[in-house]
Amino acid sequence: GVGCAGYSNVTGLCDTLTPPLDELWELDLRKALGGGQAFSRVDVSPALRGLAFGASVVMAGEEHRMFIFGGSSDAPVLRLLQAYADQTSEQPWTGHGWGDEGSFVMREVGFRSNQVVAQEVASVGALTGHSLIANASHATMFGGYVRNSLSDAVLTYDLEASTAVLALSAVTVRAEGPAARGYAGVEVEGAGNAVLMFGGVGGKAGVDDVWRLDLATRNWEAVSEDDTVSEFAGATAYDGLTSVTVCGAEYMVKHGGVRSAFVAGVTFDSDG
Repeated sequence: GVGCAGYSNVTGLCDTLTPPLDELWELDLRKALGGGQAFSRVDVSPALRGLAFGASVVMAGEEHRMFIFGGSSDAPVLRLLQAYADQTSEQPWTGHGWGDEGSFVMREVGFRSNQVVAQEVASVGALTGHSLIANASHATMFGGYVRNSLSDAVLTYDLEASTAVLALSAVTVRAEGPAARGYAGVEVEGAGNAVLMFGGVGGKAGVDDVWRLDLATRNWEAVSEDDTVSEFAGATAYDGLTSVTVCGAEYMVKHGGVRSAFVAGVTFDSDG
């Protein structure tokens, strides 16, 4: 991710950003609940290159193994944040020398061994803002930005393949699906035969439609494209999306996001 390197003396808002961070931290929930120092930095070898807006998953039953997919040092959202910092800063924006759009990167982190295996797929551009689900053998990625263009692609990654080039492949979807978007909420439905997708950022605005992808037939189906969802939830962008199970029923929960008072050319990219 990125952090704030400085605050405006006038507005109190962040006006200087850090370059993409290369730090890896572990949060011990037992220490946190007990009031102790819960964060500890994990030093790995070789050192990670700072990237932002990738997606990660920790393998079930293997707390020592984490996969990080995608990320970039020059993602579209970073450019938006740069523009915002430029407008609020008391000093002219000088940038950080970012500009490496790069390729798709996968990093496998061994927490206990402190080792990192990093591989790139040169034929696929840097992926950011995508949604991710995973099981014991495969990770599936939806949408996001490929370099600076919104994507509607569905990609799958074989976690047991010997190289990233062999592991990464595009899923051929057999029916017209949701429009290109990033930062959507996704969740596996029921027994794992389908995936639900809600909302996200499409173009210059938030979207609030719901889609279902049947993993067996590879067909998208619109669950809701009308106002039945927006009556309650409303279209927002860059919100938090997750899922919970209550008494056997599954719910997708959204929180926050940008609904109105958009700043042209800053909140959303105006020139692609």
